[in-house]
Amino acid sequence: MTALAYENIQKLRLSVSSFDAGEDIYELDFVQSSIHFKRPFNQPSIDTHGILSEKELKRIRKRLIQLDVLNWSDEYIMEHVLDGTMWSLQIDTPFERIDKHGHQEFPK
Repeated sequence: MTALAYENIQKLRLSVSSFDAGEDIYELDFVQSSIHFKRPFNQPSIDTHGILSEKELKRIRKRLIQLDVLNWSDEYIMEHVLDGTMWSLQIDTPFERIDKHGHQEFPK
């Protein structure tokens, strides 16, 4: 994917969960320059918001390019494992929603 494809990313949503640690949800909105973190099953639950500078957003886009997230496989699954870490990444552009996910396996 080209750098232009990464400029089209409007939103990212990353969810990471495990049986013992609950779920962490990160939502990044490039259009609104905002970030949202929540840990809904924690006691007490955590729900916080922030605003990102243009410099921070550029740094994040650069890191997404380095990680090559748009070219990740759609799924990374370790078969025959019933526990461990589950994750999902949702990428929204004006043209499509891209979903990547995994269970105890991750992009290399």
